[in-house]
Amino acid sequence: MSVLWLVKPVVARCFLVRPRTVDERSEELAEYVVARKEAAVENRVEAAVSRILSEISSRDASSLEGVIRAVAHVRGRPIVVLSSASLPWGVCGRWLAREADDVLEVHEAVPSKTFTTMHELGHMMLDHRGRPVSTTAEELSDVAASSLVEFMLSRGGADLSDDEAKQETEAEEFAGVLMRRLRQAALSHVPAVQARLDETLS
Repeated sequence: MSVLWLVKPVVARCFLVRPRTVDERSEELAEYVVARKEAAVENRVEAAVSRILSEISSRDASSLEGVIRAVAHVRGRPIVVLSSASLPWGVCGRWLAREADDVLEVHEAVPSKTFTTMHELGHMMLDHRGRPVSTTAEELSDVAASSLVEFMLSRGGADLSDDEAKQETEAEEFAGVLMRRLRQAALSHVPAVQARLDETLS
């Protein structure tokens, strides 16, 4: 008995791919590095927010004071919060680390005190180290802001170094993530808690 083998012809296809230029490869590498840095910042911020949320009670999560208490508990240091009219022009909030406690000052004219406070809490939770007070004061003496927009955007009040700009970005991200996750957590609780949180975060 003979066996008939059917052989399917193989068709070879060749695609010519234009090799990437050095500039294209450099651009791809730069994009990759930026993406990795952004992911690292996001992971660091998410970890800091998760640390607070793991310690906070549902009652404390419904108020800014409760969030501040949770941060103080996590860090093992009391936090004194002050509303101030004497902060230098262009500074919305400031964190001062003293020997026995932390002082968090928020300018009384800032429209979003909650976000500014959470921004400063972000600096604390992310272990940021700012400038010496004397250095900042000298730089702020030369700053002249002419609008509320400039006032709100220039939290540091002077040109920032790369490290300082990175810290400000992280603190902003922290405040946004914390507010979002507090709202999400409140949705699973009673409506009264949600209403109180909405009032606090608005």
